[in-house]
Amino acid sequence: MKKLIAFTAACAAFLMVTAAVAHATVTPSQGTPIVLEHDPPWPPEMVAHGSTNSDGNITFSKLKPGNYTFVLADTGNLKSPAIFRITNVRVNGSQAGLGSAPIPPGKRGASASVVDRSGRKLTVVIDKAGGSITINVSSTGAAVGTLR
Repeated sequence: MKKLIAFTAACAAFLMVTAAVAHATVTPSQGTPIVLEHDPPWPPEMVAHGSTNSDGNITFSKLKPGNYTFVLADTGNLKSPAIFRITNVRVNGSQAGLGSAPIPPGKRGASASVVDRSGRKLTVVIDKAGGSITINVSSTGAAVGTLR
């Protein structure tokens, strides 16, 4: 019985720490340079670029069909790890949402592909002309290693 109580207490402590980390300060990342790449052709080509607004958002509109991936153009701009959320993908009214693995700050001028939590490039498929993608970039405030 004592082991069960100890185990339950340990689980409760773990959940409290996890909740605190999950609710760590997340702030919009203004001015983050984003590059949108289109595939086909191979290798993917840059089709648009821009920087996030004060809410951490950037929208790419009037997209042609194909696969789109994202590149953080300069990891040196990050003060803490960043999370990309594809908050709105619209093609004829359909919507979807995706999230990235944290991207740590790096050296000035270093770029990083946006990847999912499995390490694969985060890819959005637009199947009809006229689609749009909205990306939100937020700083997690957590400590993660630096890109070299």
